[in-house]
Amino acid sequence: GYDRTTKSCIGYLGRQGYSATLPDEGARFVVAADLLSQGWAMAGKSSTSGSGSDHPDHSPLYLLSAGKVFRIQLEDRTVHPLDISAKVASIGIQTEYETRGGENGSVAAVAARPVFRTADEILFWQRSDAEQPPPPLVIPASLREHGLTIYRVRDGQQVLTSGIPGKPGVLVAWADTAGTVTREETIQLGGHRPAATSASDYWMTAVMGPSTLWVALAEFVFTAPANDAITGKPLDRSERIRQTLAVGWAPLVAVTLLSTALALWVYRRQRRLREPGAAAWSGLVFVFGIFGWAAYLLHRNWPARERCPQCGQEVPRNHTACVACRAPFAPPSPLGIELYA
Repeated sequence: GYDRTTKSCIGYLGRQGYSATLPDEGARFVVAADLLSQGWAMAGKSSTSGSGSDHPDHSPLYLLSAGKVFRIQLEDRTVHPLDISAKVASIGIQTEYETRGGENGSVAAVAARPVFRTADEILFWQRSDAEQPPPPLVIPASLREHGLTIYRVRDGQQVLTSGIPGKPGVLVAWADTAGTVTREETIQLGGHRPAATSASDYWMTAVMGPSTLWVALAEFVFTAPANDAITGKPLDRSERIRQTLAVGWAPLVAVTLLSTALALWVYRRQRRLREPGAAAWSGLVFVFGIFGWAAYLLHRNWPARERCPQCGQEVPRNHTACVACRAPFAPPSPLGIELYA
């Protein structure tokens, strides 16, 4: 353990209790790595209490080492083996809940006790020396080789759930404390279902990228495949389009109208300036929306424009004649700095 203030090592806890030096190998705890990683080798609030807490939790910690359970009191640095005759395979926590605030009130955890799993029983340990723990629960023979989650219900009945390796779904069994199964069935879980895309999601996508292509890519290339992978039930294309239009029609219409307006503006500008590629540029702007419009404006240096004295149209002055009526422009007035060769 480490001092919470100085962070220096203050000693060690082993099977024989506290020592200031590292215990010999025979006195150290031997904990299976797989049980430790799954949280089945340790129980008690002390195992999760932060060392920097202003109100540290001094409830005991229960540790499984080589089939035996040790009760560790970190506050007074003591270690006591529990008198359990059978070999313990794993440790868990039984949490008790109560409803507060009437029938529609909140449910809160009020107590927790350690539970120990042997080869054929679940043992409920007392929280204090004065408490009488509940009787052991016999594990049904069909579930003794698998991980379990146990829910206590009324009239001495238990509900046990287990995921059987290699088999789909979750096995749910109803049993009494003697391990007699009264009902058993396998339930197929729907798994995680992503939240349905809302209209606000489509509006956010449209604001981030006001482009018909961007909205389509976001829904059909990124969001839809990710949701299908999670649910495992991909929708066909027609159903996907129907759902998208049912919820996101307003932002789709807004983006399409904006893209159409920008494309028409680009087409008219190209035609007015007598520049080539009017159809190509307007099509690009329609597909890429505001991004295409920005690319169109920035892809070149635009010439200055003036009204033609002959036809009155505003035309670019990078030609010797008006691009609208073909009337030649008057030469610029001499400035007196011209060189003639």
